[in-house]
Amino acid sequence: MDGLGFSRTELLTVVATVCGLILFGYADLHVRFDEAHGVWRRGAEDSYVWLFAILRALPILWCRRHPLIAFTATLAGSALAGAALASVVGAPLPWSVWPWSPSSQLCVLTALVVAGWEVGRRRSMEMATAYFLLTLFLQTLRPGYGFVLSIGSVIGGSALAVGCLELLHDRRDARQALAVQEELTEAERERRALLEERARIGRELHDVVAHHMSLLAVQAETAPFRITGQSPEAEAEFLSIASVSREALNDMRKLLGLLRADSAEAETAPQPRLADVPALVREAGAELETVGDLAEVPPLIGVTAYRVVQESLSNARRHARGAEVSVRIARTGEEVRIEVRNGPSAGDAQQVADNALEDERKDEPGDESDSGSDSETTTEAAPESAAASDQDPEPAAGQGIIGMRERVLLVHGDLETGPTANGGFAVTAVLPLESDA
Repeated sequence: MDGLGFSRTELLTVVATVCGLILFGYADLHVRFDEAHGVWRRGAEDSYVWLFAILRALPILWCRRHPLIAFTATLAGSALAGAALASVVGAPLPWSVWPWSPSSQLCVLTALVVAGWEVGRRRSMEMATAYFLLTLFLQTLRPGYGFVLSIGSVIGGSALAVGCLELLHDRRDARQALAVQEELTEAERERRALLEERARIGRELHDVVAHHMSLLAVQAETAPFRITGQSPEAEAEFLSIASVSREALNDMRKLLGLLRADSAEAETAPQPRLADVPALVREAGAELETVGDLAEVPPLIGVTAYRVVQESLSNARRHARGAEVSVRIARTGEEVRIEVRNGPSAGDAQQVADNALEDERKDEPGDESDSGSDSETTTEAAPESAAASDQDPEPAAGQGIIGMRERVLLVHGDLETGPTANGGFAVTAVLPLESDA
């Protein structure tokens, strides 16, 4: 059935509709042939009725893959059933509407709706027009059999089917437009968040590098006065270095202004250092362990380490309320290693404790039979809470894991994030001290 092109729900609906049309068609045609004064024997009559009922309704199953062919087959089967019925009716009867019986019209209109959903508005109108023209042609060949009623029912039924198709098409187009707009909005939100984070990183880079550039310019300008006996060429070289340094500093400020053009307010506070991390951790109420001297590290490494800890603490507070948080910073001669770990939130921790207590009770004699299922429940609880903590935070200044990763990559470091075995979350950053940053 996969070759029919329907989804599972659509396939069940279409199959049920086709079966209903076959049963209704059999009942409808059987009554009409019976009222034709028994021209055919009952056994042969039943076979023909079943044949016509199936010929009209069965092509609807292929309206998704081959809409035009399937609609044409349904229309032809309905016309054949009408011709067979007319051949056994000697004169117009009160119920006779040539060439379509009610069941034939229902099959044609159903095929028009299902096929029209695939081919669009223009093709749907063409199929409805073909239905009307065939009716007019058959009425011309055999006039007098309910002309007004036949044409009126065709026009009314086609208008109803086309109207339903218009509503369905409009609804589908609206849903598709909404989905596209949601994707664009999400992409724009992510793009803006990334630009804001890059602007912030750019400002911090400026503040870190500007100090060194200013110092270089000042030293170059004062060198002729501090060092005597220089040649004119050396003095000119110092002045050139000072000029280039100040020009580079001005260019950095201009670029920073472009990056911060959309910013509502400018940040002017001094950039944080690695030595400021202990105060940040104490303010957050977390545990802190430090190894090595945190004072003497390159400014850019210090800013990056501070922002990683700041964002990790913010994420823990946002996604694991009430959880215990620990921060470990180890500085060696080659790198600074940062580890921020938080346990599960207060609700998840209570659930884990309750499950552990329940397991202990199950392990007591007499309760061994149910211990296996509860163990599975306890095991699955942790990944669920861990997955919840792994979600990106709401849009904020640091932009969560995305911002941390960009900062760490900027100094050629490594960042690892992920859930822990107890249902918490861990962030580990390694920042090399000897890098191009």
